[in-house]
Amino acid sequence: MTHGELLAALMLEFSRGEARLMRVNAGRGWTGKVVFQDRTRIVLSPYRPFHGVHEGVLDLIGWSGPACTFTSIDAKVGRDRVRPAQQNFIDLVLSHGGRAGAARSIDDARAIIAGKNAPGI
Repeated sequence: MTHGELLAALMLEFSRGEARLMRVNAGRGWTGKVVFQDRTRIVLSPYRPFHGVHEGVLDLIGWSGPACTFTSIDAKVGRDRVRPAQQNFIDLVLSHGGRAGAARSIDDARAIIAGKNAPGI
């Protein structure tokens, strides 16, 4: 399963019921009108930098449970591990009563939403 496929599965699974998770784009990049594109290059004009939310914010944010507890989950596949900035964000959320963690499956995400740590991340 790819990162995108896992994200799609998590968003679909947690788009109803007592949990609602939405995609958050973090990081930096470039945006603009594509004036040229081939297999290895894209030329944008005019171009400008894009700055997503703060580094370390996880892939999905939202709420869970009847009390609408803040919830954030990061999708991990393959050898991908939690980066230090992501761990800082997870620790911050947990220290304020929220639920956060990294998931390799829907079952891992369910454990996070239930307030348990996801195994093996």
